[in-house]
Amino acid sequence: MRQELEKHFDQIYVFDLGGNVRKNPKLSGTTHNVFGIQVAVSVNILVKKQTR
Repeated sequence: MRQELEKHFDQIYVFDLGGNVRKNPKLSGTTHNVFGIQVAVSVNILVKKQTR
């Protein structure tokens, strides 16, 4: 998937919001975990420059 994204986008930014409860049970709930869920979450920004 990464190779395909690199083919189509000029810049890729990935922000890891962390909070993987499976690796660290102390993170359960919304105090340390952004969404209060068990899996890690990231925000991805894909930038494609216009070609003319």
